[in-house]
Amino acid sequence: MVILLFYRPDGSRKGLRYFEMFIISLVLAVVVCFCVQMSLIRVTTPGEVFKGYLPSKSLIESEAIYQACGILGATVMPHSLYLGSGIVQPRLREYDERSRLLPRQLTSRYSVLDDGIDKGYYVPSLGAIKHSLTVSILELAISLFTFALFVNSAILIVAGASLYNNPDALDADIFGIHDLLSNSISPAAGMIFALALLLSGVSAGIVCTVAGQMVSEGALNWKIKPWLLRLVTRSISITPSIIIAGAVGRKWR
Repeated sequence: MVILLFYRPDGSRKGLRYFEMFIISLVLAVVVCFCVQMSLIRVTTPGEVFKGYLPSKSLIESEAIYQACGILGATVMPHSLYLGSGIVQPRLREYDERSRLLPRQLTSRYSVLDDGIDKGYYVPSLGAIKHSLTVSILELAISLFTFALFVNSAILIVAGASLYNNPDALDADIFGIHDLLSNSISPAAGMIFALALLLSGVSAGIVCTVAGQMVSEGALNWKIKPWLLRLVTRSISITPSIIIAGAVGRKWR
């Protein structure tokens, strides 16, 4: 909530970097949690883990292909595409300013809410678009083949080590999974899993909220204060969950 109050999509590269570093810190924290969890696993050897990365006929058997598609769908989300399209705009502007391709009558301030942008006064140059596209593709490739690959692999490894062929895992809820991890891997594994789940939820919630703000500003042309919009949207999404969890808790089925 704090980062949402202070983030400003006004083209400030400094503010944008703060936002990116905050999200990166959350992702790194999730990575650390899963590293600790995998270090506690004793029933699976590293050789068996690396063997799972090699193509085999098991990929097209049973439900493996559906699981692979589900992982891909959970990684490439629409709100991430919206957010990426929004935060790339300051990079376009910066390239044109650095290359002296920006008309003098335009001010240095840039926002998706700026009237000049809506009227088409600022149009990124072709060089800026090509530069930003190259950098964006490189960033996506690095993030997908490092953080995303590791986290998704770690989830499968931890689940396979603790839940596979376990009859108690068939009807397990979030509390049951915590207990299974604690009993099958280590007493600390359940708590680490809960922490990783919390951090990933915070990261995803921030990305969804900022992406929703960009869509509402650009498509609906809402002229609402950014901090108020974020406060309202996050309250709407969080309040019902808190009420249900506090009132019903684990007893609900």
